[in-house]
Amino acid sequence: MFEGVEIAGLPGVSWPTGPGGLVSATGPPGWQQGPPPVQTQYGYPPVVPQQGRGAGTGMVTMILGIIVALGMVMVFVSAFLPWVTSAGASTSGVSLMTMQGEGFFMIRWGWGGMLFTGFFSLVIGALMIIPAILLLLNKRGGPSWAIVTGVFGFFMALVNVIMVYATYDNGGVGAGLWLMLIFSIMVLVCGIVGVRYAE
Repeated sequence: MFEGVEIAGLPGVSWPTGPGGLVSATGPPGWQQGPPPVQTQYGYPPVVPQQGRGAGTGMVTMILGIIVALGMVMVFVSAFLPWVTSAGASTSGVSLMTMQGEGFFMIRWGWGGMLFTGFFSLVIGALMIIPAILLLLNKRGGPSWAIVTGVFGFFMALVNVIMVYATYDNGGVGAGLWLMLIFSIMVLVCGIVGVRYAE
Protein backbone atom coordinates (compact mmCIF):
# COMPACT_ATOMS: atom_id res chain seq x y z
CA MET A 1 0.00 0.00 0.00
CA PHE A 2 0.94 3.63 -0.36
CA GLU A 3 2.49 5.56 2.45
CA GLY A 4 0.45 8.47 3.62
CA VAL A 5 -2.92 9.39 5.08
CA GLU A 6 -5.49 6.60 5.16
CA ILE A 7 -8.71 7.36 3.23
CA ALA A 8 -11.89 7.01 5.29
CA GLY A 9 -14.22 4.32 3.93
CA LEU A 10 -11.47 2.71 1.86
CA PRO A 11 -9.59 0.32 4.14
CA GLY A 12 -6.04 -0.35 3.13
CA VAL A 13 -5.87 2.64 0.75
CA SER A 14 -3.92 5.70 1.76
CA TRP A 15 -3.43 9.03 0.12
CA PRO A 16 0.25 9.79 -0.53
CA THR A 17 1.78 12.68 1.33
CA GLY A 18 4.37 15.07 0.14
CA PRO A 19 7.17 16.80 1.96
CA GLY A 20 6.21 17.98 5.42
CA GLY A 21 3.28 15.59 5.66
CA LEU A 22 1.10 17.54 3.20
CA VAL A 23 -1.43 15.51 1.29
CA SER A 24 -0.50 15.10 -2.34
CA ALA A 25 -2.95 16.59 -4.86
CA THR A 26 -2.26 13.90 -7.40
CA GLY A 27 -3.67 10.94 -5.46
CA PRO A 28 -2.33 7.44 -5.48
CA PRO A 29 -0.46 6.33 -8.57
CA GLY A 30 -2.83 5.18 -11.28
CA TRP A 31 -5.78 7.17 -9.95
CA GLN A 32 -7.59 9.59 -12.24
CA GLN A 33 -9.91 12.25 -10.87
CA GLY A 34 -11.92 12.61 -14.07
CA PRO A 35 -11.76 12.24 -17.82
CA PRO A 36 -8.67 13.72 -19.40
CA PRO A 37 -9.19 17.23 -20.76
CA VAL A 38 -9.73 17.48 -24.47
CA GLN A 39 -6.94 19.37 -26.14
CA THR A 40 -7.17 21.17 -29.46
CA GLN A 41 -4.66 23.02 -31.57
CA TYR A 42 -5.37 26.31 -29.81
CA GLY A 43 -5.97 24.91 -26.33
CA TYR A 44 -9.76 25.42 -26.37
CA PRO A 45 -12.39 22.68 -26.07
CA PRO A 46 -13.79 21.66 -29.44
CA VAL A 47 -17.05 23.26 -30.50
CA VAL A 48 -19.77 20.76 -31.19
CA PRO A 49 -21.60 21.88 -34.34
CA GLN A 50 -25.36 22.18 -34.03
CA GLN A 51 -27.34 19.85 -36.16
CA GLY A 52 -28.88 21.87 -38.94
CA ARG A 53 -32.15 21.24 -40.61
CA GLY A 54 -31.89 19.09 -43.67
CA ALA A 55 -32.42 20.21 -47.21
CA GLY A 56 -35.74 18.38 -47.14
CA THR A 57 -37.17 21.00 -44.78
CA GLY A 58 -36.43 23.83 -47.20
CA MET A 59 -37.96 21.80 -50.00
CA VAL A 60 -41.16 21.32 -48.01
CA THR A 61 -41.55 25.01 -47.26
CA MET A 62 -40.84 25.85 -50.89
CA ILE A 63 -43.61 23.51 -52.04
CA LEU A 64 -45.96 25.06 -49.47
CA GLY A 65 -45.02 28.51 -50.73
CA ILE A 66 -45.84 27.50 -54.31
CA ILE A 67 -49.24 26.16 -53.23
CA VAL A 68 -49.97 29.34 -51.26
CA ALA A 69 -48.96 31.42 -54.29
CA LEU A 70 -51.42 29.44 -56.40
CA GLY A 71 -54.10 30.01 -53.76
CA MET A 72 -53.28 33.71 -53.76
CA VAL A 73 -53.86 33.95 -57.50
CA MET A 74 -57.10 31.96 -57.42
CA VAL A 75 -58.60 33.87 -54.48
CA PHE A 76 -57.78 37.17 -56.19
CA VAL A 77 -59.15 36.04 -59.56
CA SER A 78 -62.30 34.62 -57.95
CA ALA A 79 -63.56 38.18 -57.39
CA PHE A 80 -64.00 38.55 -61.16
CA LEU A 81 -65.84 35.24 -61.60
CA PRO A 82 -69.55 34.58 -60.97
CA TRP A 83 -70.52 34.56 -57.30
CA VAL A 84 -74.28 34.37 -57.69
CA THR A 85 -76.21 32.78 -60.53
CA SER A 86 -79.94 33.31 -60.96
CA ALA A 87 -82.33 32.91 -63.88
CA GLY A 88 -79.53 32.34 -66.35
CA ALA A 89 -77.64 35.46 -65.24
CA SER A 90 -74.61 35.71 -63.00
CA THR A 91 -73.05 38.37 -60.82
CA SER A 92 -69.36 38.52 -59.97
CA GLY A 93 -67.84 39.58 -56.71
CA VAL A 94 -66.57 42.81 -58.27
CA SER A 95 -70.05 43.59 -59.62
CA LEU A 96 -71.46 43.23 -56.11
CA MET A 97 -69.22 46.10 -55.01
CA THR A 98 -71.44 48.61 -56.82
CA MET A 99 -74.73 46.71 -56.74
CA GLN A 100 -77.78 48.49 -55.32
CA GLY A 101 -75.64 51.35 -54.09
CA GLU A 102 -74.47 49.31 -51.12
CA GLY A 103 -70.81 50.23 -51.42
CA PHE A 104 -67.64 48.22 -51.63
CA PHE A 105 -67.96 46.04 -48.57
CA MET A 106 -71.26 44.17 -48.32
CA ILE A 107 -74.88 43.96 -49.34
CA ARG A 108 -77.56 43.84 -46.64
CA TRP A 109 -81.13 42.63 -46.81
CA GLY A 110 -84.02 43.67 -44.62
CA TRP A 111 -84.35 40.27 -42.98
CA GLY A 112 -80.80 40.45 -41.67
CA GLY A 113 -79.01 38.72 -44.50
CA MET A 114 -75.72 39.97 -45.84
CA LEU A 115 -73.30 39.22 -48.61
CA PHE A 116 -69.63 40.16 -48.67
CA THR A 117 -68.52 41.69 -51.94
CA GLY A 118 -65.46 40.97 -54.03
CA PHE A 119 -63.59 43.68 -52.14
CA PHE A 120 -62.58 41.17 -49.47
CA SER A 121 -61.57 38.59 -52.02
CA LEU A 122 -59.24 41.11 -53.64
CA VAL A 123 -57.75 42.21 -50.32
CA ILE A 124 -57.30 38.69 -48.93
CA GLY A 125 -55.85 37.47 -52.22
CA ALA A 126 -53.37 40.34 -52.24
CA LEU A 127 -52.35 39.67 -48.62
CA MET A 128 -51.66 36.03 -49.41
CA ILE A 129 -48.54 37.14 -51.26
CA ILE A 130 -46.91 37.67 -47.85
CA PRO A 131 -47.06 34.03 -46.68
CA ALA A 132 -46.22 32.86 -50.19
CA ILE A 133 -42.95 34.82 -50.21
CA LEU A 134 -42.05 33.98 -46.61
CA LEU A 135 -42.61 30.28 -47.17
CA LEU A 136 -40.66 30.29 -50.42
CA LEU A 137 -37.76 31.90 -48.55
CA ASN A 138 -38.26 29.60 -45.53
CA LYS A 139 -38.65 32.54 -43.15
CA ARG A 140 -40.54 32.98 -39.90
CA GLY A 141 -44.08 34.28 -40.07
CA GLY A 142 -45.01 32.50 -43.28
CA PRO A 143 -47.21 29.84 -41.66
CA SER A 144 -48.87 32.41 -39.38
CA TRP A 145 -49.77 34.66 -42.30
CA ALA A 146 -51.06 31.69 -44.26
CA ILE A 147 -53.28 30.64 -41.37
CA VAL A 148 -54.68 34.14 -40.82
CA THR A 149 -55.43 34.86 -44.48
CA GLY A 150 -56.76 31.35 -45.01
CA VAL A 151 -59.15 31.64 -42.07
CA PHE A 152 -60.50 35.01 -43.20
CA GLY A 153 -60.93 33.84 -46.78
CA PHE A 154 -62.66 30.64 -45.68
CA PHE A 155 -64.97 32.46 -43.26
CA MET A 156 -66.10 35.09 -45.76
CA ALA A 157 -66.59 32.59 -48.58
CA LEU A 158 -68.55 30.26 -46.28
CA VAL A 159 -70.83 33.06 -45.10
CA ASN A 160 -71.52 34.05 -48.71
CA VAL A 161 -72.29 30.47 -49.73
CA ILE A 162 -74.77 30.13 -46.87
CA MET A 163 -76.38 33.49 -47.63
CA VAL A 164 -76.75 32.74 -51.32
CA TYR A 165 -78.57 29.51 -50.61
CA ALA A 166 -80.73 31.22 -47.97
CA THR A 167 -81.65 34.19 -50.17
CA TYR A 168 -81.95 33.08 -53.79
CA ASP A 169 -84.63 30.42 -54.23
CA ASN A 170 -83.93 29.99 -57.91
CA GLY A 171 -80.27 30.87 -57.76
CA GLY A 172 -77.05 29.18 -56.86
CA VAL A 173 -73.46 29.71 -55.85
CA GLY A 174 -71.17 30.68 -58.69
CA ALA A 175 -67.73 29.29 -59.47
CA GLY A 176 -65.99 32.32 -57.97
CA LEU A 177 -67.25 31.66 -54.46
CA TRP A 178 -66.37 27.99 -54.66
CA LEU A 179 -62.85 28.85 -55.78
CA MET A 180 -62.42 31.32 -52.94
CA LEU A 181 -63.67 28.76 -50.43
CA ILE A 182 -61.54 25.86 -51.69
CA PHE A 183 -58.28 27.75 -52.11
CA SER A 184 -58.68 29.56 -48.78
CA ILE A 185 -58.88 26.13 -47.15
CA MET A 186 -55.79 25.09 -49.11
CA VAL A 187 -53.82 28.11 -47.88
CA LEU A 188 -55.00 27.46 -44.32
CA VAL A 189 -53.80 23.84 -44.48
CA CYS A 190 -50.43 24.95 -45.87
CA GLY A 191 -50.06 27.31 -42.92
CA ILE A 192 -50.82 24.56 -40.42
CA VAL A 193 -48.34 22.20 -42.07
CA GLY A 194 -45.74 24.95 -42.35
CA VAL A 195 -45.74 25.55 -38.59
CA ARG A 196 -43.70 22.37 -38.24
CA TYR A 197 -41.17 23.13 -40.94
CA ALA A 198 -40.72 26.89 -41.10
CA GLU A 199 -37.58 28.32 -39.47
